[in-house]
Amino acid sequence: MPRRIEPAHRGWTLHWSTAGHLPPLLITPGEQALYLHAEPGLPLAVSAEQPRPDHTRPLPAGATVVFFTDGLIEHPAHTIDEGLAALAELATLHASLPLQDFVDTLADHHPSDGHDDMAVLALRTPDA
Repeated sequence: MPRRIEPAHRGWTLHWSTAGHLPPLLITPGEQALYLHAEPGLPLAVSAEQPRPDHTRPLPAGATVVFFTDGLIEHPAHTIDEGLAALAELATLHASLPLQDFVDTLADHHPSDGHDDMAVLALRTPDA
C-alpha cells in the first residue's frame, strides 16, 4: 500500500509497505515494467505491535505504479509468475492511457480467473 509520494531532486520518491501483498508494478515513461520486490511485512490486522517495513524508491516524472491484490492475477491453470508476467505485459501495453482508463483496462482484462476479489490502485507521477 502506498504510504506517500513526495517530490525529490530529480522526480519523486515513493514510500510504501506491502502488508503481505504482491509487489507493486512500476511502469517507467519508456514503458519498461518492473516489480518492486521488497520485504513484504505482515498482513494488516495480524499484529499492531510488529513494525511494518517501509520501502522507498525514486520515481521519474510520468511513471505509473500499480498496487493490486492477488485476485487480479491468480488463475488455477497458471503460476503466480505467469500471472505477474501477463499483468506486466497488459499494463505496459496500455500505460499511455489516462489513469482511470488504464485502471479500468487492467480490471476488465486481468489475467485471473475472476473468482477472487480484486483491488487495483494506481498512481502516476506528474511531469517535471
